[in-house]
Amino acid sequence: MRLTRVLTLAGALVLLSFVSACGGNGGEAGETTSITAASPFPSCLAFFPVYVADERGYFADENVDVTVQPLDGSGAALQAVLADRAQVAMASPQPFMQSVEDGSELQTFYTVYQGDIFSVVVPEDSDVQSVDDLAGATVGIGSPDGGEVAYVKSLLSEAAGLDEGDYELLTVGDGGSAAVALERGDVDAYGAAFIDIAIMRQRGLELRALSDPDYPSGIDTLQVAKDEWVDDNEDAVRGYGRALARATTWAVDNREETVDICSQSFPDETSDREFALALLDEVITLTELPDEADGRLGYSPVDSLEPFRDFLIEQGELESEVDLGVFNNDFLDDFNDFDPADL
Repeated sequence: MRLTRVLTLAGALVLLSFVSACGGNGGEAGETTSITAASPFPSCLAFFPVYVADERGYFADENVDVTVQPLDGSGAALQAVLADRAQVAMASPQPFMQSVEDGSELQTFYTVYQGDIFSVVVPEDSDVQSVDDLAGATVGIGSPDGGEVAYVKSLLSEAAGLDEGDYELLTVGDGGSAAVALERGDVDAYGAAFIDIAIMRQRGLELRALSDPDYPSGIDTLQVAKDEWVDDNEDAVRGYGRALARATTWAVDNREETVDICSQSFPDETSDREFALALLDEVITLTELPDEADGRLGYSPVDSLEPFRDFLIEQGELESEVDLGVFNNDFLDDFNDFDPADL
């Protein structure tokens, strides 16, 4: 069975849904293009560049009018694009590649998260210093069908040569429950989503992420559209991506104001301001660029996606080698053609 659940925030955030919107076709220069962007769940903090770009007027500067339509998962967001109910889907790489393999003519033209939304963490004072030390260990997970499971198995296999059986996976729940399991020593490590890390740090738990220099960094929150739509709306694509890049750059230096912006759309999500800032910090960390991006926001690390694609094939999530050319970097220079001093 293919895994399409990438991240569940239930129980961690109280989120509000809001309205759907209109679509539109690209027009001539100076005309406004209406874009419905389908997100996999309702949140401003997780997708702050879109909301900041709207509030700060960056979309308006680019003659695009964007409305976010929160849905239930990456698969639903992709289906909205395929059914022409949205022009852009914010999706994870696995369901995106699965959709392409199934014959959908899609591409991603902008990548928001440049790092893994998951990590394997241990308490700061743990004797576990590397992934290799997890041989014979118990690794906690939120749920058996969570997206973190594939990440944990992949990391331990690729970085340390450990297969399931060389370590034990134990379901301990998310956030606060995971923190308790780590503190009591029920688990030696935990496969965490960024939301869980924010919650555990709020509880005062100092964490250290285990990594391996040879394990490719992940990506997420791809901006996916139909090939035909991109071809017909190149100016809108450039403007949409440049607005996201401007918003990301501004938000890094204006975190308090970013939470204020999010409070307008999702007041319940930001009611605990300290936690909202902690979560925003974790999300901003995910936007930090790898060296090969050469400072260009929106970059998709095509080379590092090959091992991830091969892992999906090995796990039966993909049946063939999807052409990684669907991760389009052609617009990068346009996305980053702005002066940060003018934000």
